[in-house]
Amino acid sequence: MKFRSRIKVFEHQYLKIGEEGFEQTHFDRLVYYNELHENKYFTAGHRKIKFTNYVGVLQVGNLTIEILPKADNSSDYDKWTHALLTMLFICRKISVRSLTEAYVKIRSASILDIIFESFLEEVEYLISTGLVKGYRFKSSNKTTLKGRILFNQHLMKNIVHREQFFIRYESYDYNIVWNKILKKALVIMLGILHNATLRSRTEKLLWYFDDIDSRRINEKTFLNLRYNRKTEGYRKSIKLAELIILSYSPDIQFGRNNVLAVLFDMNSLFEEYVYRILKKEEQVYHKINLKIEAQLSKFFWNKRKIRPDIILEYGEVDTRKVIIDTKWKMLTDYTPSDDDLRQMYAYNLYFDCEKSVLLYPMTNLVNQEPVYYEPALAVAKEHACQLIFADLFDNSGNARKSIAVDLLRSVLG
Repeated sequence: MKFRSRIKVFEHQYLKIGEEGFEQTHFDRLVYYNELHENKYFTAGHRKIKFTNYVGVLQVGNLTIEILPKADNSSDYDKWTHALLTMLFICRKISVRSLTEAYVKIRSASILDIIFESFLEEVEYLISTGLVKGYRFKSSNKTTLKGRILFNQHLMKNIVHREQFFIRYESYDYNIVWNKILKKALVIMLGILHNATLRSRTEKLLWYFDDIDSRRINEKTFLNLRYNRKTEGYRKSIKLAELIILSYSPDIQFGRNNVLAVLFDMNSLFEEYVYRILKKEEQVYHKINLKIEAQLSKFFWNKRKIRPDIILEYGEVDTRKVIIDTKWKMLTDYTPSDDDLRQMYAYNLYFDCEKSVLLYPMTNLVNQEPVYYEPALAVAKEHACQLIFADLFDNSGNARKSIAVDLLRSVLG
């Protein structure tokens, strides 16, 4: 087997052909994959690619590329690997028994292996509790009559074999969409896994899915899923399976450089992470009736909607509102863009807020006091915008224990 390379880069960083095992064949395959996805993951230049705001892991053939977030001036790969794992765990993108255990493993395993192990653990749990059976309709030739005869097919297939009936009937077995999805993800993993332990576990699990068909699983399959009491236990494993299946692109021409790209928009991940850590503190502030909601929207023009990231409502008597809009970018000074300030201005008006907050990751800047917008004739109420910088992680990439409380204190004043 060809030597397996592993590269770590930061978002918005370049990777050139010839660096750390990145070859022309990898470059060509990734460029093709990126074109299929509207060139959103990176931009291609002459013998190099520049990553965008997507973080996670790319596996192309024998090469694994980990793309890490970065919100400081250091080049500490370990810190930001741990920070990414923390965000993925809090946002429920991965399901591991222990983040500490995951941190230890990441030194010898890739982020992709952690995702695979999360999925295997979920499937092993389902096997131990029992896979779900379900009803489905089957059509085939039978010597006994049950269900209903499909006359057109019956006449075509059984002119000679009059002892048979082509029928459609109901069957109760394991060959249902939930198990098909799990098998599809396991099959993909078996074809690309390099870790011998994970590969062995995958092979053992596939034995339980031997009679299950997994051919036609695509994005539409996941959109049509509806969980019920019996299938609720599948939710975590299905989310991980969806990540694996929809991220996979086989190399049809040569079969050597299959691509698996498990990538996350860092802007969306930062927004969700902030929302989840704040939401956990909601009950602590029950005395002021704190309520935290994400992505509430309002119509503002011709059926178009305006939607802030996070809205905080609080107050023992009169309800007050604060909007938080997360921005995963580094400010070099205390001057946000005009577009961001206009956006906050509109949020204040449409959601009747006294203040909105532009929330950035902390670099070398400190929180600012709210600055009020200049009064306008059509707007009687004063309203402001505040810049806040969140120091999310310590030097090891662990989440700061007091970060949510510190943020709420800054936001609520």
